[in-house]
Amino acid sequence: MDFGSRIRAARRAAGLSQEELARRAGMSLKGMGDIERGIIPDPHFSSLSKIAKGLGISIGELLEDPSSPKAPAPTSSTNPPSSSAATEAGQQSVEVAPPSAKEVDPRIKELMESPSFSAAKEKIEGWHFGSDAVESFIEHRVKVYEEELEDPHSPHFRTATAAALWAETLQREANMLARLGLEEVRPYLKDISRMSIEERGWAAVVALKHIGKRRSAFKDLLMRADERIMAMRDQPDAVAQKRLEKAQQGAEENQRQIKEELQELLPA
Repeated sequence: MDFGSRIRAARRAAGLSQEELARRAGMSLKGMGDIERGIIPDPHFSSLSKIAKGLGISIGELLEDPSSPKAPAPTSSTNPPSSSAATEAGQQSVEVAPPSAKEVDPRIKELMESPSFSAAKEKIEGWHFGSDAVESFIEHRVKVYEEELEDPHSPHFRTATAAALWAETLQREANMLARLGLEEVRPYLKDISRMSIEERGWAAVVALKHIGKRRSAFKDLLMRADERIMAMRDQPDAVAQKRLEKAQQGAEENQRQIKEELQELLPA
């Protein structure tokens, strides 16, 4: 992906100077300029998220190839984009298997076996969250982090302090992805009060599944990073350790907030 060219084109289309976009994004002018000029060819998700916010667009719109066809945004959770339209735009479908009848309450089992439940399942599974552009970017970032983590000579792991700062960046990226998951499902849940009880149940399942997918994208990397740091001969300095702990605490707080916001979107 040529992030610099896309950001420059989006900025000019919005009628913003580089300095104004940097201000809106909460970034330094030098950092913004380095990304646009390709000096920083592979910016973090956190930087792109800030830039998208400064432009007043979604991260998906910023990452999307301008030549790619786009599906219409959902106007109602009870009438999401058609499966064909979403597929043409490269959006990701949600497939969720129902829980085993042995694992649920008899009353829920009866509901699961009803025709209305099957109809609701088919309808809600037609929802599509995110886009190919976002999925590809996340896969790319996972690959980049994996290469850095597995490289025995990585500059990020020369010292435990450097490694802790690297892990802090990874944790913050993970926190932002979890938040992205919530924002991707939000448009589909805005009219949930108009749904049947069966549709509400499936809406909760697919929403939680998608948010969990986003939140767990870097989970394995974080665990492996912790293991590598613990195996190092030195220890992170106090500042780096504190920053990492703060990011980890932020993950817990972020998860709590997302849960609360999702509960508001999914009334009982």
